[in-house]
Amino acid sequence: MDALFSFLAELERLGVHYQIGYHTAPEFGPGNRTLTVHVTASAWELWEVDFHDDGTVDVERFTSSGIEEADLAQLMSELGSDRD
Repeated sequence: MDALFSFLAELERLGVHYQIGYHTAPEFGPGNRTLTVHVTASAWELWEVDFHDDGTVDVERFTSSGIEEADLAQLMSELGSDRD
């Protein structure tokens, strides 16, 4: 927990926007909880920093290729095809 609170304090100090999410991984059995901090690292990069029950921390970075005009029908079609 110290790593989590230190990380959050540093985000606050830097004025970085973040949100906290919590989820469990039932497929791995009890005691596998993860707290995810969604960090807006920049206008073009988002991070998911996961703090796990066992004390490990990992990060997944998402970068943008830029803003493009949205075709909502196409977006919904893509979402639907991913769920089939």
